[in-house]
Amino acid sequence: MSRFPFKNLEKYKVGGSGDTMHLAMPAPVTPKGKILRRCPQDDCQPALFQLGDGSGTHPRPGKCVRTPGTPGTTCPYCGHSGADSEFAAEEDIAAALAEVKWAAAKDIQDALNDMAKKFNRGQKRGSLISMKMTTQHRHLPRPVAYREDLLRDLACDCCGRQYGVFAIALHCPDCAAPNLLTHFKRETELIDLQLALSETARSDGNAELSHRLLGNAHEDVLTAFETYLKVAYSHLVYKSSGSRPKAQKNRFQNVGRAKAAFAEIGLDPFNALTDAELEALSENIEKRHVVGHNLGLIDDHFVNVMEEGEAGKTLEISSTEVAAFAIQCGQVVGRLDEALPVPV
Repeated sequence: MSRFPFKNLEKYKVGGSGDTMHLAMPAPVTPKGKILRRCPQDDCQPALFQLGDGSGTHPRPGKCVRTPGTPGTTCPYCGHSGADSEFAAEEDIAAALAEVKWAAAKDIQDALNDMAKKFNRGQKRGSLISMKMTTQHRHLPRPVAYREDLLRDLACDCCGRQYGVFAIALHCPDCAAPNLLTHFKRETELIDLQLALSETARSDGNAELSHRLLGNAHEDVLTAFETYLKVAYSHLVYKSSGSRPKAQKNRFQNVGRAKAAFAEIGLDPFNALTDAELEALSENIEKRHVVGHNLGLIDDHFVNVMEEGEAGKTLEISSTEVAAFAIQCGQVVGRLDEALPVPV
């Protein structure tokens, strides 16, 4: 290997001797500095996530399952834990091979050009026989691997590790701590931003836009809450039985049905609420049909169930009510966060 210059390849050399070169290729990073990771479990969905840097702060070190920054990775979706190498993304492996092929081809091309130049410089001028060496080669564009940051970008509130997932996850990929509540807190942050926009619209005299933004925020709270209940339930059932539960349909759009579902696995996350809070939560869930599917117009069904309001009139909701609704949902999610099994 020492007789043949591999200037591009040697940039990645980490060891080896003689004709053997050991290479280490850096993984492509997103604009925010994250690398792709993919869960090796065949039944894990969506499997793909991103891992960034740690902040160095450990707000809740007692909740860490694994010491932050030590070898090992946990899938944030299914909780499978294993060696870091198990989570190498196929896209990154392909990118590394493409870079190696390019570097080797470029080094060979450059070496042949240098040989031709050296040979030509060694020819004596005025000789009876003159020889010239030329090389022909094609342009070798260097491969570029582009990685885009996933939309859900946050940090574990236990170890501070930055990571990205699709919408929702259960565990931190670094310390393996439960992160379901961490994700729901991000939902409430987005809700608060919507409420602020609603208040701004009201201050600007646009009452209709303000009411529509409030309705959207209210519906988003329940949509997120239902999704978190469904994901947590499915995960808990799978970890306890080894099989995925059947489609849940609308089991988590109603407090009674949701409580019954979790009772099947010996859990009642709604006991995090007082009787008054549980009643308020149930009322807001009932309002979802009016707000989300009826443009805020009260119908006969709502009047019959809630025994309030007047059909045909607009349902009044407030920012304070929506914010309280989000907090109550977060308390239930917090209980589910505590119930998550330790990743293995």
